[in-house]
Amino acid sequence: MTTILRSVFEYESNDTKVLNFKVDEKFIVIKETKPYDWVYCVNTLGQLGYVPKDYVVAEQRIPESDLLALIDSIAQQLDSKHNDPNAITDRQVKHAQIKLAQIRCEVVQMIFKKKTPEVIPEVDTNESEEETQCVDQLKEEKSVDKLEDDTPMSKGLETNCISSKPKVKSDRGLETKGPEVLDSAKSVQMCDSLIPELIERVRVTSDLNHNMCVLTVKTVIQCLSERIPEWSGDCLNIIKELSKNTDNPNVLVQSSDLVNLKSVFRKLWFCKNDEQQRNNPIHRDEEIIKQYLEDLLQIISNANPALIKDEICGQNYERIDMLVAYYQMETRRSLRMKLYSIFICLISLFEDMVSDFMLTSVLPSELAAEMQHYVDDTERWCSAALVFTAIFSTGHKPPINIYSHINEKFISEELDLIECMDSHGNRINSQISAENSIAPLLAFNIHFDNPSENLVLKALSNRQNASQLTENLISYLNWEEDITNVCAGSRQTDRQQLEAKPNSALKLLIEMFANPITSKLFYYK
Repeated sequence: MTTILRSVFEYESNDTKVLNFKVDEKFIVIKETKPYDWVYCVNTLGQLGYVPKDYVVAEQRIPESDLLALIDSIAQQLDSKHNDPNAITDRQVKHAQIKLAQIRCEVVQMIFKKKTPEVIPEVDTNESEEETQCVDQLKEEKSVDKLEDDTPMSKGLETNCISSKPKVKSDRGLETKGPEVLDSAKSVQMCDSLIPELIERVRVTSDLNHNMCVLTVKTVIQCLSERIPEWSGDCLNIIKELSKNTDNPNVLVQSSDLVNLKSVFRKLWFCKNDEQQRNNPIHRDEEIIKQYLEDLLQIISNANPALIKDEICGQNYERIDMLVAYYQMETRRSLRMKLYSIFICLISLFEDMVSDFMLTSVLPSELAAEMQHYVDDTERWCSAALVFTAIFSTGHKPPINIYSHINEKFISEELDLIECMDSHGNRINSQISAENSIAPLLAFNIHFDNPSENLVLKALSNRQNASQLTENLISYLNWEEDITNVCAGSRQTDRQQLEAKPNSALKLLIEMFANPITSKLFYYK
């Protein structure tokens, strides 16, 4: 339930994590905290922080329209620019934005539920003489028509002939028409390709993603079921089939997305093997290849996941192998940025490809090299780090040869970025936030079981200060969030699998405290 708070007293504090406010200011609760004397909120200026519970009261009655306007107003202000970076991290801002979007959805649902259905005008249920003659005529013809044609079209003509007046359900109507409608609904047979074809048509004409197409078809069928009672039986059958299977192989083969997907890969294959054009210093094909990659990203993001899996993950990941090989040979920034987005999208959809292919490919080593060479390009570095985090956050063990590229030296450089200071205490200028630097480190640490072989602990043992790392680890633990789950929002993963995976921050904290050398990093002046 959405909680709106209103201040009843004025409050000021020197703590940057606490909000200052006047009387009658409003707040939206983002998260209940312990102890319960404080509440984590966002104010009307888009600022996040804590407010003392004794200084505010809950707004009991606020119209949904006003609540929706308040949420939209705050959402426009809620970003990193309106919050102190020393007190509120980018991760906390993103978390609040997601929470605010969820609250908005709840309010919209409440508004729709309170909308009263269209009132059907009451009419006299006694049939007029004209109606009676029409019904009698239909009854006489029905026996003949039923033998000749029992199609939905004939039933539609029958329905239209009865009356042009609004209809209401009466006891007599239920007795005479109910069984016939149910019997006719049972007689309708649906072919296996009906539902996939419906989804495909919506996909082609609307350009919605697959899940939205399924939702659209379901919503339309439900509306028809509610508005046209004679169709309710057929509609319910369609909805049941819709929840069972939308991946008919015969329809998937004819899907426009599959045709487009094969076309894009064919074009990329020619570009990959066109060494003469690729080595041309003018790079005349850059915009063309960029558009191909954008088309590929759009298909992967929006098409039926079953179709994408069969085409991309089949044949021993031949398509992925081509993308990784292309990434390895392609140094142009704009194209690599597109490839990062494609890799993230694929990992989000199919986690198995990480253990089955990506970990054993050159991709992790290439990503590490990218992170070492492009520290000054913040966007490029963060994109490479995001893919690196997504790969290693699965917890699968990489092949042993990967440690020749991702080694203790690489981990030490990552720690330097986190602390903005090298192991000797010399300052380092970096625009990369500590949070972005910590995520790949925590992800890489997950797969280590033996502390004596843990490269992260070895690198930490050579440092005299790790204040940024330790402060953030405690913060992540308090928030009960794992920043390495960069794909958890979209990935379809079993709940038990998520519970079996250790929290990356908690794992590193336990390992650091268990080590007498690294445990000293938590005590500093």
